[in-house]
Amino acid sequence: MSKSTNTYWNPLLIENKNQWSPIEGMEEYAEELTLAIDETTGDYTRLTRFKPGADTSKFGEKSHEYPEEILVIEGKLYDAAFETWFEVGGYASRPPWRSSRSI
Repeated sequence: MSKSTNTYWNPLLIENKNQWSPIEGMEEYAEELTLAIDETTGDYTRLTRFKPGADTSKFGEKSHEYPEEILVIEGKLYDAAFETWFEVGGYASRPPWRSSRSI
């Protein structure tokens, strides 16, 4: 099986705001929207939207066992791992990082 498909649509439009869900454990900081998923493998494409002023530093550095891509559409994002601010248009593509640290 492959990832689910969807017709053209804009997940950023206000009329699609009901498609976003709070991220478990980060409800006051961020929301997610799954764009496509392979129910067999669990492989998915997801957007994450941080709420204005969200400070997630208390969660510590994050690492993932899957590739991660970041594109800042609005506002700015501080990446503590790289000690860098990413502003509108900022993009990063990072490989999976396997570590003994929690994800």
